[in-house]
Amino acid sequence: MTRNLMPRAAGALLLALALTLAGRANADAKKMVLTRPLKAGTSASYKATIKANIMGTEAVIEQNQKQTIKEIKDNGNVVILSENLGGTMKLGAQEEKQAAGPPATETRDKLGKLVSLTQEQPENSPFTPEIQKLIASLSDLILSEKEVADGDTWETMLDNPASKDNKVKVKSTYQGVDKVDGVDLWKFKQVAEAVVNADGTKMVTEMMIWLNPKDGLLEKVDGKTKDVPTQFGPIEFTLNLQRTKAEGAKGDKL
Repeated sequence: MTRNLMPRAAGALLLALALTLAGRANADAKKMVLTRPLKAGTSASYKATIKANIMGTEAVIEQNQKQTIKEIKDNGNVVILSENLGGTMKLGAQEEKQAAGPPATETRDKLGKLVSLTQEQPENSPFTPEIQKLIASLSDLILSEKEVADGDTWETMLDNPASKDNKVKVKSTYQGVDKVDGVDLWKFKQVAEAVVNADGTKMVTEMMIWLNPKDGLLEKVDGKTKDVPTQFGPIEFTLNLQRTKAEGAKGDKL
């Protein structure tokens, strides 16, 4: 009878430990509504590096960009001015400076879905206006309107400017807090698929996104997009976006 006491005691201890760990896991998985505390007048500067293979030649574009929150509407929609400040393009072994491009004004709802886009079509653009709008609609994070915890995934269906009969499917996953250079950032993975041709070919975009929860602005993006229709045929490109500076509504550095 004495010999049975130790196994029973050990079993009770293991059960208590399991319950404690389960309680901690539930606490760690606490759900919350993710929101972006954007403020009108806030702006951020970025360096974008785009790499693509065009007709067998590697192209590398380095571009300076600036985004400014122009207005927050009563319904939560956000008006954003995106400016291409110029940079360089390397095509094979040849490098040349790139002038600033036409700005774009986007209106997005509070979850990040594109409501409207006003942009002059860049001269000699390889994309049709429909593909240009599709790329823009997938260039930002789309949040969930429900509470989420680390590891939670949600799907969003968007209108497809490249194929009116097919929706764009966006799958987003919150991967928790990631400390980057001493700053706590929210990390996300976002994958989108969109039919772009009559034969059913799909453009696929996959991005890792780091967002600063203090001001709601993007801090870093690593992305890859495949089967993008262009005048040269379908291409694949990668994007690295790095925030270089942020300013508050009154021009104060954040």
